[in-house]
Amino acid sequence: MPCQFSLSYASSFEPSSTFDPNSENAFGNKCQFTFFEETQMISSDGKEWCPFHLPLTDSSGNSTEKKAWLFFVQAQFGGLLFQYIEERRKQDKPIDLCGLVHWDRLSFPMAYGNDLSDAQTIPYENLPALALDGAHFPRGVDFQTLHFAKPVYARNVFFGNQADFAMTHFSSDADFSGSVFKGDANFFQSRFEKNAIFYGARFQQNLVFASAEFSETADFSLHNLYHSFLPSHPADESIRTALFHHAKFLGHSRFNDRVFLSGPNFQQAQFSVAPEFHNCSFHQSANFDGAKFLDTSSDFADHAYRTLKLAMERLGARDEQAMFFALEQQARVMKPTTSRSVKIFSHLYGILSDYGQSFVRPFIFLALVTAIFGFAYTLNFLFVGNGQPPSFGFVINFTLEQLIRPFSIWAPDSLKKLGIASGMPADPTASELVLKSLSTLHALLSLGLIALALLALRRRFKLD
Repeated sequence: MPCQFSLSYASSFEPSSTFDPNSENAFGNKCQFTFFEETQMISSDGKEWCPFHLPLTDSSGNSTEKKAWLFFVQAQFGGLLFQYIEERRKQDKPIDLCGLVHWDRLSFPMAYGNDLSDAQTIPYENLPALALDGAHFPRGVDFQTLHFAKPVYARNVFFGNQADFAMTHFSSDADFSGSVFKGDANFFQSRFEKNAIFYGARFQQNLVFASAEFSETADFSLHNLYHSFLPSHPADESIRTALFHHAKFLGHSRFNDRVFLSGPNFQQAQFSVAPEFHNCSFHQSANFDGAKFLDTSSDFADHAYRTLKLAMERLGARDEQAMFFALEQQARVMKPTTSRSVKIFSHLYGILSDYGQSFVRPFIFLALVTAIFGFAYTLNFLFVGNGQPPSFGFVINFTLEQLIRPFSIWAPDSLKKLGIASGMPADPTASELVLKSLSTLHALLSLGLIALALLALRRRFKLD
């Protein structure tokens, strides 16, 4: 009887509307290792298995003979596995390792250099499509510095130790949805030119994507619109450490429903599209220092930044909260449903104080406004004072008085005390009315700028 391996689904390396589960491009519905004879099948749990699909333990938890393989037996089957991979690679045919239950740490074979005597190897490039669905690697894998030119299917894979994909290049889709990483998931400096799918994956140690680059969608959500992953217990939802510093997200990125036990660290990361962190739980060490958020025009950008703003508010991270508030406002201005009046005042708020992030900018504008009105007062005094130019000290004194004593220009005999009144108080001249109007406008602008500066100072140094 042949090997009875089969996943609960069948897929194709070349999806089409006329899917044939018996075609060479199909995987997951039957054993692909046809080079094993029926005499090599091994019984476990009432089923026949080939050596590659034989589980390490049966349904009762008892070890199968595979777990007791000696070194030379492991080497023999390891050679068969590498031979299968090499043949498929040379023929540019998909490498189907679905359901493989490995007995050791799997290191993907490398190509030897020209001189075999130096025993040096180089990483494979332009590898064909790879399927690892349902595979079991109790001691992890070493797939670093490889180049997969076609899709990688690694759904519902169990990595019992470190899964090393550092500096690996994925030119097509890479799907790790539903997989379990009991050790570190190391994708340091990896490149994903197409979609990187990790929704429903469980990360029980460190998640390392530092300096990685995602050209299209990067989905690390716990759930997906079309697929609901239900962990066996709540701890499965958490991520111990997530390192994404200096990563580049050039497409849509999603981290919905995740619980971060530490961090995450997005220091100096770049998001070309507003990231989604809906229903996430962040640790107090969450780090967005120097991160760049370049998107304020997407339809969902304001909601994405609002979620991050509220999350940072719960952590008491004032600077990050202010940053995401500013991004939310900028995104809201870009929406066609936002009223014109809101857009105008939002732009002014952004220009004058960077949406409350800067207390220096209002003082700079205050100095500029004071200088402009000082010049305006000088021109006005030429008319009020019958063409006699006022002294420099007089203009400075009058200008600063509007800051210290705003609206005092409207007090009775205020102009007379200054020695510039030309008529009865009840019947001011046009020049005097202009002067009072300028002083009022100056006071209103100055008070507004001072208020913006004080609010920004309070936000920055507020202690709850």
